[in-house]
Amino acid sequence: MEDFERVCQAAMSPDNNVRKNAEARYNSMRQQSDKYLEVVARTLTKSTNQQVRYFVSVLLRQDVSIRSPVWGSAGESARRGIKAVLLNLLDNEQNPRIRRYLCEIVGRLASREVPARRWDTVLQALRKWCASTHAAHLESALHISSVLSEYDSSSIMQLLDSVHEVILKGFAGNSPQLQLAAVKACCDFIISLDAQKHQSEFIKLIPGMFQTLEKLVRAVADEECVQCIDKIAALLSYRAQMFRPLTHEMIKLMANTACFEQLEPGTRRTALSFIVELAKKDRVSIKESKEMQTKVLPLAFNLLTHINETKEEWSQGSEEKNPDEEDFNMGWDTLDYLSSYLGGKITIKTIWPLIDAALRKKEWTTRHAALSALCAIMDGCSKMIEPKLEDLLAMVVPIVANEGEHVRVRWAAVNVIGYICVWFSEKAADEFGPIVAKTLKTGMDSRAHHRLAAHSALCLVDYCKHSDTNKMVELAPHFLDSLHKLLGINVPLVQANALSAVSAIASSIEETFDKYYTVFMPGVIKLLQDSKGQDKLKLRAKAIECVGVIAAAVGPEKFRPQFQSVMEFLLRIQKCAASDDPQTSAVLETCARICQSMGTEFAPYVKIVIPPLLEAAAATDGAYMQDGDDDDVELREGFETIDFSVRGIGNKRLVLNTAMLQEKATACHMLYQYAAELKEGFAPYVKATAEIMIPLMAYRYHEGVRVAAVDCIPPLLTSLKASNGSVRELFDYSLARYLQALKLEGDISNMVGILHSFSDAIDVLDRPMTSKQIKETHAVLMFLLRESNERRQSRLAELKTADDELKETVEEENEQEDEMIGYIGSVIKSIAVLSKGD
Repeated sequence: MEDFERVCQAAMSPDNNVRKNAEARYNSMRQQSDKYLEVVARTLTKSTNQQVRYFVSVLLRQDVSIRSPVWGSAGESARRGIKAVLLNLLDNEQNPRIRRYLCEIVGRLASREVPARRWDTVLQALRKWCASTHAAHLESALHISSVLSEYDSSSIMQLLDSVHEVILKGFAGNSPQLQLAAVKACCDFIISLDAQKHQSEFIKLIPGMFQTLEKLVRAVADEECVQCIDKIAALLSYRAQMFRPLTHEMIKLMANTACFEQLEPGTRRTALSFIVELAKKDRVSIKESKEMQTKVLPLAFNLLTHINETKEEWSQGSEEKNPDEEDFNMGWDTLDYLSSYLGGKITIKTIWPLIDAALRKKEWTTRHAALSALCAIMDGCSKMIEPKLEDLLAMVVPIVANEGEHVRVRWAAVNVIGYICVWFSEKAADEFGPIVAKTLKTGMDSRAHHRLAAHSALCLVDYCKHSDTNKMVELAPHFLDSLHKLLGINVPLVQANALSAVSAIASSIEETFDKYYTVFMPGVIKLLQDSKGQDKLKLRAKAIECVGVIAAAVGPEKFRPQFQSVMEFLLRIQKCAASDDPQTSAVLETCARICQSMGTEFAPYVKIVIPPLLEAAAATDGAYMQDGDDDDVELREGFETIDFSVRGIGNKRLVLNTAMLQEKATACHMLYQYAAELKEGFAPYVKATAEIMIPLMAYRYHEGVRVAAVDCIPPLLTSLKASNGSVRELFDYSLARYLQALKLEGDISNMVGILHSFSDAIDVLDRPMTSKQIKETHAVLMFLLRESNERRQSRLAELKTADDELKETVEEENEQEDEMIGYIGSVIKSIAVLSKGD
């Protein structure tokens, strides 16, 4: 045992070499299952080293899993021995962390062994612990019962009365850990028990569960509070209908929790997140809650004043939200979501007076909060804000021009202008076009404040997207003069945003940009060539994008002199750039734009640019799933993880690299563009592209990948048809994925896109679908119609007590349903027309 302990201690060493050698020895010991389980049992029972005991308990949880070779090859005697040791340990275990792991092990083992009648003693032990007055025994009984209810609820049915009793004991207990265990067990049982008569007994415990959370709040038990709220949230996601009568009580409870200042900020943010999730599920009840107006919205507004960065730190930052300003971000997100769920009338009634008062305060953080709140609620309150736009601009525009104002307040005022350009695009470009344009130019000309100038340039991008071309032609020289000066400032953020704005103007005025070509294109290319170092990768990516946009805008005659040298430079970058380098996606997009500009002259480069696109689209390491219990797996650089639990399966971990996923999505979109642009010229690549794209039509890790893959099928079919290829073979290959994508897609707008693509794909066919294919398609279309009808019925129930705003929201959602049904009709029509022509 001493040798085993030394190996365990070495396996926890911070020294990589020591740790790897120890892990190798540990894995070698695991090869002899019976002996290994025996030494594990002795270590857990007799060792005085708590770190080693904890380490062993963590690994034992993996060793007894159904997939573990250790448990699979162990003899019955060794298995009985470890099961007996586990129960004996839980009788007297003093270490809470170890006890929880032991409970997890016992629960998972029992879910397999009890149904097979191989462990009756565990149920006897559970009954004993349920009847105990010892807090540790009660907690163990609750933990094990929770696990059993998740993995094998049939086994726990024998103990329902005992579990019901122990949950009540847990609610009444003095220990936060015991109270939390009772809440978890109560939630797990309500989720797992289907029979109404059994479920109803546990539903009666919900008020006690809320009272327990109140106790945890008063005790300032932050960790337990967070876990308790998370567990109730999980129950809400499974049994939303059950909570409808309790919505007001829950809002009051969570609002009080969020406002309880003695709690940690993270705990209060968790309560706010719960309210947002609840609002999403019950839009009617939250509108009737006084707490939303008196507590929740004011609290969210107040969080916007929680700014940690100094002026100097902020000046050196990027355009993205600072993740360290968690309170500010939570306040913004809460106002953003709740303004949509509550509607403009309620939100404006509460928030507008706060904004008005805050703008007159001396503290710049309060004025900044007021402007931030305006941005956060603009989408959800757009109908209420639109009549106030003139007054709003009169309030905000002077702030941008006021050089005596704090620069972050001026930045926030520019941000309001940017949001107006997004949510009120037509009015911003037409009715208020001159004042918006002048304000953005004022911001860009504030070159002493780099972030202010840079953000003004970024907001100009949104202005350009919706502005009339003729007006943009008039404004272009004024904007481009400011942007040319910003490009001369050697600050990557300023130059990158200026390049984005130049691209937006070029895209808007198209061939008219040729008069500015000699002023900008050589400078952009030089900036691209001169910008070196890791800190300028994003800048180089923006320069690459700008070259492509300008080339597409001015056409082949103007761009031809630079065409070859630019392509050679881009291809050199493509060879050297890493997969998560922002330049990689930029090169892919720019080559497609240059192809669009140069037409057939681009042909020599097709064979060079397509293979890397295929490789990027086929990459599989941007996202993958692994066992959530594998704590010893090292996370690769650039990757992040999302841990979650799947009932009946266990803990899972999604590992993803957002940059790599974005590159994959870009590659898929570029393949679609090339296929659509080149038509029969793309024929040599159809087979390879289809083999990659068709499986991606139901890709679960990135929406952009799914959308591009679905969009790509009709152009691939068209390319084959133009080159006399086997259209039917490709369609037959894609049909199953079309139907799978339609059943799995949760977003109605994406569903519309899939149906549109499906209809277009059928239109390319030259002979009818088979009767089997029509039958399979009919089944899926009927499934979509049933789902649509269920959503409509759910909204109809909301309308019974809905106000005018919610009625409008429901009408808009029903219009989306109508659009989807229209495209279902298009698919049916395409099938019918093709069959009729047979």
